[in-house]
Amino acid sequence: MFQNLGVAIAVLRERKGENQRQLAAAARVGKSQLSKYESGQELPRLDSLARLLAALGVGYDSFFSTLALIDWAMSGQPRDSLPPLPGLALADTDQAFSELLRAVMDLHRACVSNRILLDLKGRE
Repeated sequence: MFQNLGVAIAVLRERKGENQRQLAAAARVGKSQLSKYESGQELPRLDSLARLLAALGVGYDSFFSTLALIDWAMSGQPRDSLPPLPGLALADTDQAFSELLRAVMDLHRACVSNRILLDLKGRE
C-alpha cells in the first residue's frame, strides 16, 4: 500500500533542493534512518513522517496526492489519463461551483502530475 512512500519523500526532498543530511537534520531524524525510508527498507512512524513533512513544508493532503501520483506513474497505467485522487468534500454548494472547483482541481492535478513525471524521469 505504501511501497512508494519513500520515493515520494525523496522526490519532495529533491524538489526542495535539499540532500538527505539537510532534511534529516531539519526533521530531527537520523540520516541513515531517512535513507531507509527513502529506499523503502522501513516505513516512518507517524511522528517521524509529520516532522519530515513539516521540514519539507508539505501538508498531508499534498503528500498523499503526490504519493498517489507516484503510485499511478509506477503502475504502468496509460500516461494520457490522470489517476483517481480523492476530491474535496463540498457541502451546501451549488452545482456550478462544484463543477468549477472540479475543473480547477483537474487542472492542478494535470500540472502536478506532469511535474512529478518529469522528476521521476530525471531519477531514472
